Amino acid sequence: MMGNPNVYGAMDHGNASAVFKRRSRRNPSDPVMGSGRRKMGSFAAVLLVLAWSPLFSSAADTLAAGQSIADGQTLVSAGRDFELGFFSPGRSKNRYVGIWYHKLPVQTVMWVANRASPVRDSSGSFTLAGNGSLLVLDGKQNVLWSSNTSAASSSGASATLMDSGNFVVASSDATLWQSFDHRGNTFVPGMISSLDLKTHKHTLTTSWKSDDDPSLGNFSMGIDPRGFMQLVIWEGAARRWRTGLWNGQSFTSMPDIDPLNLRGPRFSNGEDGKILFTYVPYNSSYQRFVLTPNGVNEQRMWDDSSQAWRTIFSRPNEECEVYNRCGAHGVCSAGAVAGAAPVCSCVKGYEPRNPEQWSNGNWSGGCVRRTLFQCERNGSAGGGGGKEDGFFKVEGVGLPDSPGWIGITDAEGCTAACLRNCSCRAYAYPKGIGCMLWSADLLDMRQFSRGGYEVFIRLAGSELDLRKPISKVLIIAVVMVSIFLAFSIYISWKCKNKVKGMWKREIQSALLDCERKVPSVEDSNPELPTFTFESLSEATKDFHVSNMLGEGGFGPVYKVSLKTEDQPKP
Repeated sequence: MMGNPNVYGAMDHGNASAVFKRRSRRNPSDPVMGSGRRKMGSFAAVLLVLAWSPLFSSAADTLAAGQSIADGQTLVSAGRDFELGFFSPGRSKNRYVGIWYHKLPVQTVMWVANRASPVRDSSGSFTLAGNGSLLVLDGKQNVLWSSNTSAASSSGASATLMDSGNFVVASSDATLWQSFDHRGNTFVPGMISSLDLKTHKHTLTTSWKSDDDPSLGNFSMGIDPRGFMQLVIWEGAARRWRTGLWNGQSFTSMPDIDPLNLRGPRFSNGEDGKILFTYVPYNSSYQRFVLTPNGVNEQRMWDDSSQAWRTIFSRPNEECEVYNRCGAHGVCSAGAVAGAAPVCSCVKGYEPRNPEQWSNGNWSGGCVRRTLFQCERNGSAGGGGGKEDGFFKVEGVGLPDSPGWIGITDAEGCTAACLRNCSCRAYAYPKGIGCMLWSADLLDMRQFSRGGYEVFIRLAGSELDLRKPISKVLIIAVVMVSIFLAFSIYISWKCKNKVKGMWKREIQSALLDCERKVPSVEDSNPELPTFTFESLSEATKDFHVSNMLGEGGFGPVYKVSLKTEDQPKP
């Protein structure tokens, strides 16, 4: 930037020399006067250089009316945070006038003037015209871009690059134009998004066509033009994503976001019926929001340790965040595994409009209500046949889009207000927002794993009654299963005892057969005693397993303790 005073000084010095030369040729025959005039001309040129140099040295961030910079020259803000000049994005060789961060090692452009009309070579210049308009000129002095500044008076106009990154054209008594009102793909702290509720004019962030081409892309972002305090991304004219309503502390469609990342957003009501949005950073690090060429809003923070930008927030980054992914009255739930396909379901009382498409994963048709409201069945809001309408509570969801507000300060009153209005399909009473009613389709509903809100879906009484038979069936099923399990346990216990008794009887029968068929051992060998079944049963404690020594080819072998005449049984 220190080169700018020299550049401007050289330009002015050249003009002064030209004047001197023209003057010296007027009296070539007078050597004395000619010599004196040459000395006076040189002295005048020096005075011009000295006069101009301090001006540009002290105003390296400013262009005065009629001044310009060429490709290769730059302006730098007073605090040396931002720089303005010509650049080429990515792999492109085209030249654009832009503003970037001066102190960072990576050139990061946050504003571009001639987005749609690049200079094809390095012959371009950037100037502040006498009428206060900024111009980008090619080498043939053709105007490629103009700020089209229009003001009643541009007297004393100058253009200054501020430390906020804003490039401001101002006259002696008014601001004529500023780059923050004509931003590109980047929103930085200090910028203000506005929506004029009377004229519906609003400022937008617009994506680049690609990383190599800063011309207008397919996506834009700004305040909801219907007057809701929420930010919306559009793809062309279609909604792609929204933040949800601002409740004073957070956005209703982002309950899972770290509160630290939500300290900065601020919505407010400005003068003359305007809604304003700005962002106040929570630390001194460089931060910016970039709308990428593929329609993702990313919050990036400069990391000094890695000397690179770090993305700390991005939306949308999954299918359920895409606007109205499951159609009207559908609820989108993210897959259980990261990257898995979303799951769409109809809210209670509704069914797919096109079941075949729905089963094939095409949910765009959404869902339709199965049963008319009571007031719809007789065509009046005062009542109708059958049971009265009621509400089914859906928990942990994002609030549907396009609500209406009424001045009711309690939840019971909000419920009654919805019932009185036959077109009311749902209501909610979130903290910080108040009573909200939906009279149109419920759009863009998402199920959250944590956080979210309660939405009360209005249903016909018959739809709510379906809960009772289902509950009875469940109770009966549980009772029947319990009875079956108890009966099974009882039968198992009885069978076990029966088998044990049969086994004992078989052993007893076998021993008795042996006593009948085998000759008495005492008769043949009086030294070997015989035993009755009763004595063996008593000695083995009814053939208890604790007395079993093992099992051989003829059956189990038991340890016995027998009493003799000399030794009682232990």
